[in-house]
Amino acid sequence: MVMPTNLLIEIGLIGALLLLTRFARHGLRLLVACVVLFAICGFTPLGKLLLYPLDNRFPPWDPARGAPDGVIILGGPIDPDVSDAHHTPVTRSGADRLIAGAALASRYPNAKIVFSGGSANLISHDNKEADYAEEILISLGVPKSRLIMERQSRNTYENAVFSKALVAPKAG
Repeated sequence: MVMPTNLLIEIGLIGALLLLTRFARHGLRLLVACVVLFAICGFTPLGKLLLYPLDNRFPPWDPARGAPDGVIILGGPIDPDVSDAHHTPVTRSGADRLIAGAALASRYPNAKIVFSGGSANLISHDNKEADYAEEILISLGVPKSRLIMERQSRNTYENAVFSKALVAPKAG
């Protein structure tokens, strides 16, 4: 509900509802503000500039620290329902996560590779993203013996919680 685009839509809906009341002037102002903000965020670099600090808040891996013990690939790039309908993995945006994970698996041959992704579908939970990710990672040359698949998570928070429980990291 508080994602910027959702918040703008909610404010726009409130503005539209206010048009039907004695506060129509305020409703019109909210609608105009929503359209202007959508245009600014959608047609200018402002949206990307606002995301930049989030994308770069963690430094890249420093190879001088040694090889990592594992690599975690967050779910999201695979559409389990469409994959099930086509009987083959179907990716959306974000397939670079899988490719980068396979490249890191090649670069660090002793690191375990964790893929964290179940199903965000509220109706059916039969199709798990991790099942299709496993197929893709194996086809990219990652041995199945190095893969740890987390299939329960529905969102990024659960990715973190379930992956941590699955790998049980030790201090240091």
